[in-house]
Amino acid sequence: MLMFVLKRCRSAWILSGLLSLILISPLNAQKPKTPAREQIGEVFGKPVYRDEIPTGTNQELHDKLQWLFWNPVFDRYYLKHKSKFDLTKKEVASATAYFTKVDDYIKGEALLFRAKLKSIDDQLKQPGITVDVKRRFEKKKRKIQLEYKQDSMMSCQLEVIEIENFERHLYKNYGGGRIRYQMMGSTAFDATHKWLEDQEKKGHFKITDPKSRTAFYLHWTDKVDIGIIENDKEDIQQWLLRPSWAPKPVPEK
Repeated sequence: MLMFVLKRCRSAWILSGLLSLILISPLNAQKPKTPAREQIGEVFGKPVYRDEIPTGTNQELHDKLQWLFWNPVFDRYYLKHKSKFDLTKKEVASATAYFTKVDDYIKGEALLFRAKLKSIDDQLKQPGITVDVKRRFEKKKRKIQLEYKQDSMMSCQLEVIEIENFERHLYKNYGGGRIRYQMMGSTAFDATHKWLEDQEKKGHFKITDPKSRTAFYLHWTDKVDIGIIENDKEDIQQWLLRPSWAPKPVPEK
């Protein structure tokens, strides 16, 4: 009986030892937990984490945070309200006439474009032109017109003007104030700040990390040396509110 008990105890010890080896072996060791991501805010209910801030660039933190918070808020607002600052036919005609006159590159592009179209129109007027040839010329004409509309410098200029219309929209709807003049045009400096605070108040975005929030709004303070911050009313009229390309106001009768 004693031998039987000893044998059973010996078997139990061996089994216990084997189980201990299995449990502490590398294959069964508990994997280290992945560190929890640090959330610094959210945009339209979607979390934004610190590890999403771009690295390996020379950008300042306030610029990096704009990509995470400002860009998606701007994109949604712009699409929703686009009809308010879309260029009208009158604005397109006025801007096209103005920049074709004052910008040498755009002027050269316009001349080349008109020359290509004239060449096609002349060939379409040739007597005896077949239906197939006429169709090919008309297709080529449409292609040139589309390329000019989409890829020319004039097209790029019109896109810039539409963005300026957005800035004027902010300026007129969010308290006016100072503007920031840069090479690519003027921005509604103080009005953009108020617009962002309004978007934040409406819950479209929030920055829960205090340091990141301070850094984000740093762009709309005098501490960031970008462009020229202007408060002179005449300069604001000239640089933002009454651009040279704009249609002339119709005089009152």
